[in-house]
Amino acid sequence: MKVLSVTNMYPTRERPYYGIFVKEFDDALQGIGVEVESFFTDVSGGRDAYLSDIPRLRRVLAGGRFDIIQAHHTYSLYQVKSAQKLGHTGLPVVFTIHEGESLRPDHVRDEKSDWLKKLIYLKKPKELALNLATFVVSVNEAIPVALGYQKPFEVIPPGVDLELFSPHDRRQCRERLGLPAKGPLILFPADPKNPFKGYKYIEDSLGSLPPDVEVVTGGDISREDMPRYMSAANVVVQISEFEASPMVVKEAMAVNVPMVTTTAGDAGKIIGDTPGYFICSSNTEDVAAKIRQALEFEGRVKGRERILELGLSLEQVARRYLRIYNRLTSRPGVDRS
Repeated sequence: MKVLSVTNMYPTRERPYYGIFVKEFDDALQGIGVEVESFFTDVSGGRDAYLSDIPRLRRVLAGGRFDIIQAHHTYSLYQVKSAQKLGHTGLPVVFTIHEGESLRPDHVRDEKSDWLKKLIYLKKPKELALNLATFVVSVNEAIPVALGYQKPFEVIPPGVDLELFSPHDRRQCRERLGLPAKGPLILFPADPKNPFKGYKYIEDSLGSLPPDVEVVTGGDISREDMPRYMSAANVVVQISEFEASPMVVKEAMAVNVPMVTTTAGDAGKIIGDTPGYFICSSNTEDVAAKIRQALEFEGRVKGRERILELGLSLEQVARRYLRIYNRLTSRPGVDRS
C-alpha cells in the first residue's frame, strides 16, 4: 500500500508545531508498514502557492505509483482534484476534515481576519470539498453536519504520541524546568495572545484562586518539553471558544494530569466522566470554580487509560485508516487488527 499524503499543514523550522499531527499520522502509517509520501504546500509566503504547486503535485502523481490519496484540508483536496483533472483521475481520495472554524459560534469574531481569511471561514467551499472526495473522515462528528454534508463518513480524531506524552515525576520536572518546587501550578499550554484559547478567563479568575498559585503559559515551549511542563503542573487549563479535536486535551490525558477545558470540539466526548477532568463554561466564575476543584483533586487520574480505551494512540488511529484504505482499494483481509 502506497499513500500520497497531501497537506497544507506540516512542521517547518520556523513553525515546528504547525501540523505536527499530520506528520505524526504519516509516521504512524509508515510504522505499520504503509509507504507514505508527504506532499506539503507551504502557504506561509502567500496562498497563491495552492495554485502554483498544482503542476508539482501532478508530476508527483504521475511518477509515484500510488494506491490512494489522503488529503488533509479543503484546499489540499481542491489541489488534488485539479491535478487529477489534468490527467490523473483513477485514484480514490480520502479527505480528512480538520477545520474547527466550521464550528465557530456566531458570536465569536476574528477581528484580525482580512477578506481572504473571511473566505476561508466560509462553509460552502468545505461542503463542496466533502462531496468531491471518495470517502470522508472527520476528526469531529459535528463538522460534516455543520457543513450540510449528508453522505456517510467516519469519525477518527487525531491520535496521540503516547511515547512522547507520558507521565513524569512532578518534582523532577519542576526542578529540571526551573519552576517553583512547591505550591499549585497552572499550565496554560497555548499562546496567551491567542484570543480564542481563553487566557483572559485565567487572568480574571486569579483573585478567586490560592494566593500562591503560579501560572505558566505556552507559545514558546518546545514539543519535547511540553509533557514535562504538563507533568510539572497541578492542572492544565485551556478555555477554547471553538476547536475541531483539541490535541492539548488528549495530550494532557496521556500525561495523566488534571485538566479544565470547555466542551469545544470533541473535548467533552473525549473526557466523558474520566476522573480528574473538569468541563467549564466560558465565564470567569465557573473557570475559577473548576480550577479549584482540579487543584483539590486527590483521586487517581485515569486520562491515559481513557485515551487507550478510545483507540487514540497513533498506531490505533493509523490502523483505522488502513482499514478504510484497504476497503477503497479492494484489498480484503490485509489488516485484521
